[in-house]
Amino acid sequence: MSVFSGSQIPLYVQLTEVMRQRIIKGKWEAGTKVPSIDNLMNEFDVSRVTVRQAIHQLKNDGLLAPFRGRGTFVTETQVNKKKLLVNTSLDDLVEMYRDDTPDLTNITITDEQPNILEEDGIAAEKYVNMLRVHSRGGEKYNVVSIFIDDVVFQKAPEDFKTKVYKPLETYTVAQNEITGGTVSPSYISPIQGLQRLQRIMDEYVGGIATNYMTNANMLKRGLELLTWLEEDLEKVGAEDYHQLMRAWELKHRAITSQCVTEHTMFREETRWPGYYYRGDHMKLDDDNWHCLTVSRRDPKTGKFSMEKVPVYHIVDENEKKKAS
Repeated sequence: MSVFSGSQIPLYVQLTEVMRQRIIKGKWEAGTKVPSIDNLMNEFDVSRVTVRQAIHQLKNDGLLAPFRGRGTFVTETQVNKKKLLVNTSLDDLVEMYRDDTPDLTNITITDEQPNILEEDGIAAEKYVNMLRVHSRGGEKYNVVSIFIDDVVFQKAPEDFKTKVYKPLETYTVAQNEITGGTVSPSYISPIQGLQRLQRIMDEYVGGIATNYMTNANMLKRGLELLTWLEEDLEKVGAEDYHQLMRAWELKHRAITSQCVTEHTMFREETRWPGYYYRGDHMKLDDDNWHCLTVSRRDPKTGKFSMEKVPVYHIVDENEKKKAS
């Protein structure tokens, strides 16, 4: 039985992706000869036509090169990014990606091992293989295949289907649309998002750029920018699993920063040096400052509710002074 059985994706497309990953990860190094068609047929249990189609695609992509009488070799100079003419107006960009639709076409629990290298770590006993197909105008043009440890997957199957691995998928689809360096109209990288978050908090929420000074208008502007960032982070892209971790760390940092900003807006009492100052409430107010703030964030709406609660000292202040 073929290792690709049970999928709606054409066999040659799946085989092409497996071979592509072997080249990208260095399992098939530049200048080395790839296995013969017969060997690939036996390894993947597919037909000769399927192997030829996969090799032909990789030749067109600049990853393989044939040499008469010698075989097919991995190219020394690999071309794995395609040029794309991108319209730079906002309206044109929105229209370009309006009809892009990702469909979760297949979820399979399998004993098959993904193609991993030794340095990738120890393989799990069982995996869940998720396949998504992206289409535009009804025409399928991209396949994303992800293997997840079944034990991990079963802890939150719905989230895995729709949320957790989305940054990997976003990058996979958008990587060939990079216009320069890491600039793409289709995704934001974790480091780009982190730099934006750092600047928002530094300039509007009492950071060093303003000598730890802020006010209501600056905080409102900071919350507005954090909302825009949150919207953009729906398109955060992750090149690998390390970047996937960074992507989710960034999402959590953005929520934490929103919480800090909301608290700073709620607490109008100027803090002592080392915290921040409210420029619109300069008077030190120790009586009202000495309390705790309990906040709750509605995960559906993102709105905060806050209230002040008293501080209870377990150790009496007078007894504490005597002890010291």
